[in-house]
Amino acid sequence: METTGKQFVEFWTWASQKGLMNENTAYSFSSPVKQIISINDGWEEVDVRKLDVDVLLSQFQNLKGKNFKPNSLNTYFRRFKLALDMFLEYVDNPTGWKYKGQIAQNRKPKNAKAAEKGTQKESGFEMPVTQSDDAVQMVDYPFPLREGCIVRLKLPVDLKAAEVERLTNFMRSIVLE
Repeated sequence: METTGKQFVEFWTWASQKGLMNENTAYSFSSPVKQIISINDGWEEVDVRKLDVDVLLSQFQNLKGKNFKPNSLNTYFRRFKLALDMFLEYVDNPTGWKYKGQIAQNRKPKNAKAAEKGTQKESGFEMPVTQSDDAVQMVDYPFPLREGCIVRLKLPVDLKAAEVERLTNFMRSIVLE
């Protein structure tokens, strides 16, 4: 199978039609994939294996970011990266590929070995998990802030909505304009 942008976009409809994943789940991947990859001319022919994902996401944020709430944009970016990983896994092993589902981020790893390994798997995408001194598990999230600038957020695995709100308010208070 080719790894063109067109194949990447069409894969999600095909996967749901073949019963490889739920239709709503497939749509949750296809929407960000289509919107993000199509910001550049000739996206249908681009080889997605060769994509500079951070640059593409930065371009999308610069061009279309104002149309999204920050949380939605983060979700789009996460789903795009996850979708790319899953698509390439399928291309590399079509007969052995299976949609693994998503592990909720607010759950602790099912066994101590996953925590000891230092990663938490989310549908084939590994996120570094570390244990702080006070036994709180933390996840390191890379975030493309702007072109050429990736910041890292180290947040608890069980992050609460109230904590996100506090963090958002803090971030607003340090803006220099």
